Amino acid sequence: MNSIENALAKMNDVTGFMGAIALLPTGEELAQVGPASLNLAEVGAIANDVLLRAHSASNLMEVGDNNVAVEMEAERALILLRCLSNNMGVHMHLCFVMEKKANIGMAKIWLNKITKELIRVIS
Repeated sequence: MNSIENALAKMNDVTGFMGAIALLPTGEELAQVGPASLNLAEVGAIANDVLLRAHSASNLMEVGDNNVAVEMEAERALILLRCLSNNMGVHMHLCFVMEKKANIGMAKIWLNKITKELIRVIS
């Protein structure tokens, strides 16, 4: 397990966590954690497109495009998308899939911790 996978795997402690994937903005997968039954590569590719569109929208709104976050509530899952970028050229997209009954507050706390760790790992 690489250091990015290790960071993502910390989400296993959050009630309702189903899986996570880290990608470059180009869509290239860096790491994923989750069961084989969850097609994280496909979910991640779609999530990456959503984040790229969110970047464009935030630029159009002139509110900045660094560290964009998107939350999607669907019929069977919650999807948390995060863009990590900083002034040192680090840019990574994260997609977390959670059960509908997930502890979303705890998930956001862990996301913030993992985000800081991942920036250190890829800097």
